[in-house]
Amino acid sequence: MHELVVKGAYVDAPQRELAKSVGDSAHTLGRYDKLAPRSLYFAASHGHLDACRMLLESGAQVDAVCRGEELETLGSFVAYTPLKVAAEHGFLDVVNLLLQHGADATFTDESRWSILHWAACNNHAHIVGALAAAGADINALNMQGRSPLALALTAGALEGAQALQDLGAVASLRRVKKMHSKQKTPTEGSATGATTHTTSTQDMG
Repeated sequence: MHELVVKGAYVDAPQRELAKSVGDSAHTLGRYDKLAPRSLYFAASHGHLDACRMLLESGAQVDAVCRGEELETLGSFVAYTPLKVAAEHGFLDVVNLLLQHGADATFTDESRWSILHWAACNNHAHIVGALAAAGADINALNMQGRSPLALALTAGALEGAQALQDLGAVASLRRVKKMHSKQKTPTEGSATGATTHTTSTQDMG
């Protein structure tokens, strides 16, 4: 990898667009899928710490978003970053390295599953703690209104659930919504004294 980079290889190059048939192969030359996994994603997904470090030091985008491999056969699109895949698979050293290089611990996919949801469900207690320390919301709600703790308990991920409870996370949707909502304050300039409150976007859906 080092030799390739020294000779000018682009560390952030996505995979070439795949041809649907042998006859179509020539038409895909020079075309790239912007959401295809990149080198840092592959290194992170296999826990290759030294490879991740070299790629980052060579300018790889720490938060480059790609399609995840897990649901491709179902035709589904799940957004992944290197940090998300490392957290999901339990590679703590890689997670810490990516966080040190500014990886976004608050990243969520199109279903509002946060990286913390994935780490907790897969029972990676130490990664739960690392993500929380980096600013991840321990009570983030996905589109179904489920918190990381609720999902960890459902999955039987007891160590992940305990790590969240130790951090003060809650499992009840009602309690999470209450925590996310701001206290009601009088509406400015209102003659009736009506009150309003702001609810986070995570409470929706």
